[in-house]
Amino acid sequence: MCALTVPNDAALPAPGGRAEQNPARIWAAVREALASLADESPDRVSAVACTGQMHGVMVVDERLEPVSPLVTWQDRRADTLAVEANARLDELDGRGWIGRGCRLHPGYGGLTLAWQAREAAIPRGARWACTISDWIAARLSGTLATDYSNAASWGLFAAGRRDWDRGAVGALGIPLEMLPPLRESGELLGRARLGALGSEVPVACGLGDNQASVLAAISGLPPEDCCVVNVGTGAQISVVSDTPAGGVTALEPPLEVRPFVEGKSLHVGASLNGGAAYAVLRRFLAEAGGEHAEADDLFAAMNSWAASVPPGCDGLVCDPAFAGERGREDLTGSLSGITPRNLTPGHLCRAVLEGMARTLHRFYRSAGLPKRVLVGSGNAVRMNGLFREILSSTFGLPLRVSEHTEEAAVGAALVAARVGELRGRATGPGGH
Repeated sequence: MCALTVPNDAALPAPGGRAEQNPARIWAAVREALASLADESPDRVSAVACTGQMHGVMVVDERLEPVSPLVTWQDRRADTLAVEANARLDELDGRGWIGRGCRLHPGYGGLTLAWQAREAAIPRGARWACTISDWIAARLSGTLATDYSNAASWGLFAAGRRDWDRGAVGALGIPLEMLPPLRESGELLGRARLGALGSEVPVACGLGDNQASVLAAISGLPPEDCCVVNVGTGAQISVVSDTPAGGVTALEPPLEVRPFVEGKSLHVGASLNGGAAYAVLRRFLAEAGGEHAEADDLFAAMNSWAASVPPGCDGLVCDPAFAGERGREDLTGSLSGITPRNLTPGHLCRAVLEGMARTLHRFYRSAGLPKRVLVGSGNAVRMNGLFREILSSTFGLPLRVSEHTEEAAVGAALVAARVGELRGRATGPGGH
């Protein structure tokens, strides 16, 4: 298996809480990657499936041309609408948020669309709302659709009915006709001609990046034995459940229930403070060190300092909620137990790492599905041996690092591999 990476330079200026990207730049990067892969290994490309950030949303016209930027999961313009929107949806039925699998948070597609509807900001010419990975698949295949995992990430999906939650959509003022058709992940969408390939290859409906990453990370392991912890900029734990998402009857926020493959579900606890929290400390130490802080070596130095400190940090405790948390955006981080002995760079570094691990373990306990193996993925796990030790000790489980370095891409590839087993024609909205 090979991996090809192309830089993403799609970010747009972000005033006033915006977090947007240019879809055209993302499409250009995808085309470059696919052309290179197809030209270098034409005999190794048999099918395509896409994955990408789930919660973000963009709007396209009838011809599938973008009429808006991609609004990513980091967008904060709908912050003030979140409480009102969640209260309105909680009144709809007895299951409340559990029927949709998650509450609405800033950056989630459902809340972004509700904010656009309230502000009369839905672009002219709008026909469909979609995730970035759904749009890429549509550009390749001519068919726009979204799978259940991506649909659920917006907070507008009725898992029990495997359909859009029409009551929630109406209550938020979102035009129902803007929401894309729903498909199973792996279902055939159409065909695409790639680079030097002489024939077209099938394009399958993809899945959310969380689900794709878990699918790759647990490959070869019994799903019922595994808890996957992924730490990049953010951090999350994902626990596989044999109960379908629509069959889960009780779960406490901030956990979410997300559709997974083969009728299973994921119980997911996501933190905004993963590798980004450690980066905040790095920035502080760099500023304190001035010209003596080497940018390339500082993370390695931080790990070395932290390794010299005993577990428990001599009483120093850090809650690294520096960026708040979903549902508690006003939350702040804290340090406690400070003494002359433990106010050192090494103690601070280890306290942040231990705090990150405690947050994830709290999610794991809340999921109530004990596992035998902790599977680690993401660069913050793969590149930090001390953090791996802290995670294993905190969870009380042996930690196995995923053998894949690009789990989300591998998970999408595993879905694409199934497309040859599918039957039926590819059809799309509006005759595409």
